[in-house]
Amino acid sequence: MISSRWQHVLALTAALLAVAGPAGPATAAPAASSTRVYASANGSGAACSAGRPCSLATARARVRALVVRQRHDIVVVLAGGAYRLAGAFELGPQDSGANGHTVTWQAQAGRTVTFSAGQRVTGFSPFDAQHDVWRASLPASAPQARQLYVDGVRAVRARTPQNWPGDNSIWTPTAEGLATVAADTSYLSWPYQPGIEVVADSQWKHLRCPVVGIGGITVY
Repeated sequence: MISSRWQHVLALTAALLAVAGPAGPATAAPAASSTRVYASANGSGAACSAGRPCSLATARARVRALVVRQRHDIVVVLAGGAYRLAGAFELGPQDSGANGHTVTWQAQAGRTVTFSAGQRVTGFSPFDAQHDVWRASLPASAPQARQLYVDGVRAVRARTPQNWPGDNSIWTPTAEGLATVAADTSYLSWPYQPGIEVVADSQWKHLRCPVVGIGGITVY
């Protein structure tokens, strides 16, 4: 016969076991579902779905609207390709996750995404057949372009040698600009002098000095 006090103890133990359940390995809580927004380089409309992707700007607007009452992680899936931009594509605090959730922008699995504000240069015509030189006018919106890619490969701009033979410090500051003691005077005849830049590395700085014009060179 079990006393009344032990009956209460056994009943309490049984109740605790019923609440806790049998001992076993801990299991992780199921991952929260995510909301997916789809965009492509040629996307349009406002569906932002896998079958009807929208543009980058529309995808960003959709995310901002979802973040206000965000309940799941948001994933923006970008279809592969080159996204041509007229300016910087900016993401700020308003595009970040809220309520403990995240916002992720990622390329579609197995695809490559490129953002580019580069402009196409067309209308090339022969200029110097002997040296296979062609020329074309730059777009009015990119008069000072410093990079040219041909078939995806960066081309080398026209330039003088990296270092003048035997002298790495040939430029001397003056009241009028920079003076040089270089023996090469060929660039006096260059027709587009305002397009010239003097490029120099000084300490940790990479300097680019635009040339307004060339007034003369003193040769020593």
